Amino acid sequence: MKTYSFFFLIFIFLLSACAPQNVATPSPTPVFTKTPLPTTTPEPTQTLEPTATLFPAAEVSLDSCSQIIEAKISSAGVPEVVYASNDSPSITVSKFWFGQGTAHTGLWLWSGDTQAAIHFALPKDALGPKLSVDRHWIVFRRDPAATQSELWVIDASGQNEKKLATIPFNESSGLDATLNYDWVPNTNKIYYFIVLIGGDGATPDTFVLVDVDSGRAIPLADSREASSLIFSPDGSQAAVLTASELRLVDTKDGKVQFMLPMALSSYGVDRSSTPAYSPDGKYVIDFTEDSIVRVNTANGQSQMIPLKYSVIVPAGGDSLPSLSPDFTWAGSSTLLLPILNSDHHRVVLSPDGDPNMTFTVWQVDLNDGTAHQTQTFTGFQPSVVFSPDGNQLAFQKFQGVAPSQTMQLFLADLATGEILETIEGGVFEAWSPDSNEYIYSTGHPKSKGEADHAQYYLGQVGGKPILMDESVLDVVAWLDAEWIVTNCQIIHIP
Repeated sequence: MKTYSFFFLIFIFLLSACAPQNVATPSPTPVFTKTPLPTTTPEPTQTLEPTATLFPAAEVSLDSCSQIIEAKISSAGVPEVVYASNDSPSITVSKFWFGQGTAHTGLWLWSGDTQAAIHFALPKDALGPKLSVDRHWIVFRRDPAATQSELWVIDASGQNEKKLATIPFNESSGLDATLNYDWVPNTNKIYYFIVLIGGDGATPDTFVLVDVDSGRAIPLADSREASSLIFSPDGSQAAVLTASELRLVDTKDGKVQFMLPMALSSYGVDRSSTPAYSPDGKYVIDFTEDSIVRVNTANGQSQMIPLKYSVIVPAGGDSLPSLSPDFTWAGSSTLLLPILNSDHHRVVLSPDGDPNMTFTVWQVDLNDGTAHQTQTFTGFQPSVVFSPDGNQLAFQKFQGVAPSQTMQLFLADLATGEILETIEGGVFEAWSPDSNEYIYSTGHPKSKGEADHAQYYLGQVGGKPILMDESVLDVVAWLDAEWIVTNCQIIHIP
């Protein structure tokens, strides 16, 4: 179980991818009026008392499972889970650092259609296998030496194995390096990128596409030029961000479709959530200091949507790069942003929680380029989690003063600002896909060395929470309203 103190919340919040070039022309800037809104101060309307009923036991325990890679509902309406195992833990690993799961050696696919798991046939020295979306190919890594990694593919039947790339580790640089790789969505291409670590921090160094069929490698940027790489939902386009421009690139051939000269807030920020494609792939968004940049991916036309926002940095964090605000997609072209209410663009977070912190939820329509306020709440802005339908939000609020300060969890209606639930000491975990249910926990340690007595609950707005079995952990993949996957188990929700 994870430990939730105020300082853990701060840590989590700070952690929150040659044709002629076209230079896009910005379209007219819309105008909107900022109207003061009343502040909603959370008041306990209902303090939840959970039922003693335990959550049902797991329907299926996934044998040999060490990590869930993907979980979804198949077209037949049954659970389908891709998971990894550690079959050969003694394999040599190169000096590259790898992301979570890339040291796994086994790959499995469990399907509710057969109620069984398929173990994919892989070479004994395969590391970090990843299954393509069409379930036909598996990309994996070999580390033949401490200073070299190789990327290979093999088909799902264990045949047609071939090498795609050899990637040396540069010891002479004196820097550490991470190697990341995965599938380009809905294509027969993989991508990999290298990030150098040391000195001034993390510096992205290499971004490359590799075509599985032809073996052709397509560099997407010069060495140390780009900060991030993301792909459209259908995989047909990539957005590459540099210090001075945003490029939209055709993943078929690596040619730049549109190049937009602009300096964006997310450049150089590790694990930034932007640039980002809209769920339908129609737009790419990012932020400047006082606006949202919206780019039409079909014609490269850009638009600045005015939006004043503040970002929170830790004490001593003024030297850090500017961060972009948090946001959530509500549909294909609407953004919800919980904006901290402050006259300053950068706000240093106090070591003691601020019970008077307020935030206002802004709604941005990318289709018509407008932004408007909805409701203002008193609460800890980095803790906000919107429901998938965008109608509700969960957030925490500090109560009292240090060292006896506590936090409460609130659920609220976004349209009216009404507080729907109040949970003493609650920590929000996940919304169900239909937004009708949620998982939260209580009983986390409040100070270092304190025992963890956390308990997890299935909640429903207006209903009685159900205590979940202790085998349910805090990392939850919620497939649909009836199924969740957690702790390598598939659980049916009553």
